[in-house]
Amino acid sequence: MDTIVVLQEEGDASTSASALDPEDAPSTSSTSPPDSERKQNMSELLRLKRMSACKVCHKSKASVVFLPCGHLASCASCSKELRNCPLCQMIVKETVQSFIV
Repeated sequence: MDTIVVLQEEGDASTSASALDPEDAPSTSSTSPPDSERKQNMSELLRLKRMSACKVCHKSKASVVFLPCGHLASCASCSKELRNCPLCQMIVKETVQSFIV
């Protein structure tokens, strides 16, 4: 039996800009960040995309948690073919479909 889990990233939609103090609100200056900061941001974005990618096909986002190891490592279509976790090789006894919002 599969279980569905919904995860919410910290700082996401749980706080709106109107609920923040004006001092805490993000700056809306019209200047763009320096090139070094932009490169660092792009590097971080690529790192996060690689972390969230399916470890099997590398095309879809990982959305299936393998039990008992608990690794979030595969997309739904790849997980159907796996008997072992692609990260630790532990035998998969159950899977949990997760949704990161």
